[in-house]
Order: sequence, then structure tokens, then C-alpha cells
Amino acid sequence: MSINKINYKKKLTCQYDGAEGAAMSYAFRQVDYNLPGFGKMATSNSADYDDNGNHIGWTTTVNDEPAVIRYRAPSSKKVVSQTYAESGKEVLQCYLSTTSQWEICSE
Repeated sequence: MSINKINYKKKLTCQYDGAEGAAMSYAFRQVDYNLPGFGKMATSNSADYDDNGNHIGWTTTVNDEPAVIRYRAPSSKKVVSQTYAESGKEVLQCYLSTTSQWEICSE
């Protein structure tokens, strides 16, 4: 797990609690990380579907701020494409707040 803000990067060992669920029109994943020296950071990702099962939107947050999911290569920490991530290669999944620019990545 790593946490970034602008040019500040730190790798941390942390504890986390998470939940995942789904129904006919909704799917979600929520993880709360307890970060030594930083406190709690909460991530959430949910997908909405219409009555025909078609995907109609995403909601992603970090500490209740709007966020995007992006991927990084584990060794170089460089941002990689979603296509690269879907290829089966190892990546870090990162939640990047579009408001405060906090990013949290986990293996």
C-alpha cells in the first residue's frame, strides 16, 4: 500500500476493513484503511445498472471526495493504462481524489 499527495510518497503497512456487494441494479466495493501517522482513508467504488442490466454509471470516492481509479506498475510506480491492467499483468490499483489529489494504492 502506498499513499501519495503531489510529490509526497510513502509506503505504509496498514490495516483495513472492506465490504463488497451486488444486486440486480447496483454493485459496490468499500475499503477503509487505517494508515499509521495519517489516520483513516476511505475508498468507495459503485456501479449502477438499468433494469436491463446495462451499465449506466460509476461513482468513485476517496474520503467522500470525487475520485478516479488508475493503475500503476508495482516496481516503477508509473501510471499504466487500463488495457495494461486488464492484460493480467501485476498492477497497483489506485484511487486518486480529483479534489485534494490524495492517491491511495494497494496491491
